[in-house]
Amino acid sequence: RADVLEALEAYEASQAALQLEVARQYPDLHLGPGYTLDQGARKAGFDFSGIELPLFHRNEGPIAEARARREEAVAKVRQAQARAWSELDAGLAGYRIAREALDQADRLHRLQQAQLAARQRAFDLGEEDRLGLALDRKTELAARLAAFDAAMQVQQALGRIEDAIQRPLSSIDKQ
Repeated sequence: RADVLEALEAYEASQAALQLEVARQYPDLHLGPGYTLDQGARKAGFDFSGIELPLFHRNEGPIAEARARREEAVAKVRQAQARAWSELDAGLAGYRIAREALDQADRLHRLQQAQLAARQRAFDLGEEDRLGLALDRKTELAARLAAFDAAMQVQQALGRIEDAIQRPLSSIDKQ
């Protein structure tokens, strides 16, 4: 997921900043030859400008700040992971419920189809009236619509799962 990856990258950046602050607790000396011309006299020497010597507190303040930023980044990673798992769990639960509803709607639709077929045979033999046949057609149509609605609910639940994992389910089958 993109939000988890973003949180992980922020954590890596805060970890690198902490490592830099820890490294700064020791003096960073760069000695090199220097050459200056002072009123015609040539002088060789060393240039010590820009040296930071953390002798007393050994850079404790910036290290503590970097640690706090890293812990904040850890909390954001955990929060993003928890959100991702929560969305996936909710999507899977919704899919299970929608799938059970679809199975039930399909069973009911098959039952209504069988009942309509029996009523049609009875009507064709003259044993049933037109009103009973019309009512069974209406009941079968309502069961068919309920099955279509349940199938749509299953597709929407699959869409919520895809949203949770932020990739199409068809790409998971190919991996």
